[in-house]
Amino acid sequence: MSREEAFGDDCFCCQECGTLFRTPLYTISSEFERSHFYDGERIPEIQIRGAEAIASCCSLECLGKQRDKILLSENVRATYPGIGPVEHCSRCGEMVDATQFHLTWVEEVAACQWGKSLQIQPQDARTLAVLCISCCPTKESTQQSRASMDRRPNNQ
Repeated sequence: MSREEAFGDDCFCCQECGTLFRTPLYTISSEFERSHFYDGERIPEIQIRGAEAIASCCSLECLGKQRDKILLSENVRATYPGIGPVEHCSRCGEMVDATQFHLTWVEEVAACQWGKSLQIQPQDARTLAVLCISCCPTKESTQQSRASMDRRPNNQ
């Protein structure tokens, strides 16, 4: 029996090599997120407004090949930033206020359990790259810029 016959629709297809697999799942996602920092011993939190899976892979090797292709197509380099509060843009090097929503690329490995429903349990994640608002304006920063432009005198 082939993997395709054994798995049916209950599997992923590696975007790099085409292998059908179930677990572990290696992914790259783009996310709009911001960091929340607290006083005391409470650990920081990441708030994700939206995320899109860009690649699903069967191995670290395939993930590495997809990472290089994706970052090259986005014109960013892997800088492996932290969660802030201030990081550097992976495209232009300017400061990124991580407490405000900004675009990130994240790679993650997750364990998957197939059954009546698919359960995905993240195991590890790391941020590959971040963009500043000049390189990737958010809706809020664009609105703020327009509002400040509207307040300027006509001769400027």
